[in-house]
Amino acid sequence: MQRTFSLRRQEILQEPKIPEFLNKWPALFDVSEINLEFMRLTTVPLTSKFLGELDRLTDDLIRVFHTKGGAAGRKIRAVMAKTDNSEDINVRRDCVLSCLSIYLNEDLDTLVKEYVEVNPHGPEELEVKGRVLAPKRLQYASDDNSAPNKKDACCGLSAYELKRLENIREREAFLSSLKLLPAAEDLRQSVKPKPDVQRSKASLDTVQSLLSPRKSLHLKEARNLTLRGGLTYEHDIECREAEADVAGTTMAIYTVRAESDDPDGPGGRFADVGVVLEGVEVLHNLQSINHACVMLYGLIYALNLSYPKSLKNTFEVYQKILMDLESSKLSPKVQALKLKLLR
Repeated sequence: MQRTFSLRRQEILQEPKIPEFLNKWPALFDVSEINLEFMRLTTVPLTSKFLGELDRLTDDLIRVFHTKGGAAGRKIRAVMAKTDNSEDINVRRDCVLSCLSIYLNEDLDTLVKEYVEVNPHGPEELEVKGRVLAPKRLQYASDDNSAPNKKDACCGLSAYELKRLENIREREAFLSSLKLLPAAEDLRQSVKPKPDVQRSKASLDTVQSLLSPRKSLHLKEARNLTLRGGLTYEHDIECREAEADVAGTTMAIYTVRAESDDPDGPGGRFADVGVVLEGVEVLHNLQSINHACVMLYGLIYALNLSYPKSLKNTFEVYQKILMDLESSKLSPKVQALKLKLLR
C-alpha cells in the first residue's frame, strides 16, 4: 500500500465510485490501513490524535455544553444523563460527540442509523442459510392438539404476504425448512393480483411519510433487515424499504444492538457498528460510534470525499480543533466554540 500510494491518489482524484474502488483496493478499507493512509496524507496519527484530544477537551466541552439553553440545552442534558449510569469511556465519548453536534445546531442522528438484532422466533435455535437466518422449526400460536390450517402452514402469513415472498432469495429454503412447501405453493397459486386503484394525494402523502427514516422511528411494527454480517436485524421500517434506505445512503454509520439490551441502560454496548458509503458497507465490527466517526473521518480524507452538509460544522470541529489541521481559518460557529474552550 505504501508503494502504490501515488497511483492510488491519482485514481482517487478522478472520483471513482466507491463500489469500484472497493473491488480494486479492498485492503484500504481496513482500520489499520485507514490509519496508515491518513498518516501518509497528513503526517498526523488518526485514532490516537482524535480520541486523545477528545478526552483532553471533554471536561471543557461539557462545561460549554451546559451553557446552552432552550430545546438544544434540554437535549444535551438528556444525552449526558446516560453517562451517569455508565463508566464506559466509549459511552462518554459517544455522548460528547452527540452533544457537540447538538450544540452546533446539527444532529449526529442524521448520520447514525440504528438497528436491533432480533430473533423473530424467540428462543428457537436458528440455522444460517447463506447470509440469512432461518428457523429450524415452527411453533403454532394455537393449541398443540389443533391441526394447522393453510394460513398456519405458511407460518402465519396471509395470502398477500406469501405472494410478496416470491422475490426473496431465501424463499425456497425458508418454506422447505418448515417442510410445508406444497401447502404454501397451493395457497400461492390461489392468489389473484389486486386491481390497480388510483390513490388520492392524501394517501400518497401518508405513504411518503411512512418511508421517511425519521418518522419511521414511531412505527410500532418492525421488519427484518439483513446486513453483510450474516445476521437478521429488526429495523423500524419494512424490510425492503430499510434495505433500499441503506442502499441509497451516500454516507452513514449504522449501529446494531441486541434485542435484549437497553439502549439507555449501563454499558450501551453494540453488537456491531459499521460505516456505509454510497450504499456499500465498507467497515463493520467497530468498537463504538466514536470509533466509527474516527474511521469515517479518515475515509473522507483517504477517498477525497466532502463532509456531509448536515454536519459540516461538526466535521470542521473534528478537523480544526481535535486534529488541528488547517486550523487558521475557522467558521464563525467553530471560532466561537474554540474561544469558549480557551476561557
